[in-house]
Amino acid sequence: DSNGASNNITANQLAFTSGGSVSLDVNVTTVSSASATGSLDIADLGGGMAVTTASATTTLALSADGGTLSIGAGGITSGGALGQNISLTTTTSGGVSIGGNVGANLADVTINAVGAVNQTAGTVTGANVNLTIGANSTQSGGSLSVSGTLTLGGTGNFDLTQTNAVGTLSDNGADIAGNVTFTNGAALI
Repeated sequence: DSNGASNNITANQLAFTSGGSVSLDVNVTTVSSASATGSLDIADLGGGMAVTTASATTTLALSADGGTLSIGAGGITSGGALGQNISLTTTTSGGVSIGGNVGANLADVTINAVGAVNQTAGTVTGANVNLTIGANSTQSGGSLSVSGTLTLGGTGNFDLTQTNAVGTLSDNGADIAGNVTFTNGAALI
């Protein structure tokens, strides 16, 4: 992506496999599949983006400006080793909708949404999971699997389900403006 934050691709649907790292600024409705040997960074500039499935052998970053970032049933995965993190972000407006697995394994998952983060299916897996929200967020399905620290921040209410023991539950040094309902499937260490 040598043109900075300027649009690289405008399309209704995008699918690709790359033998190297990929960094794109797009105006795309749906990324039906994206795969990169290396890092994968897709920034939607057009008001929201649905991602059916995406994978990278190192880091994976997806963002949407002015709309919802939706993760589909195919899920997304990073390389999963230490430092091979996943980042999901919305800017200006919009939330994050998770309908499939988000897997970073030994790496971290960061979800930063101007709006809500709503999970209907799948498991968000990471060594550390950081959730920052701007609106009430729920899990009507799915769960979190965190081996390290679960960090919460923002102004909305959290309604979360944890399936394994958590090392630490943190508010990142600042009070959470909303309420936290935390159902833990195993012990909070």
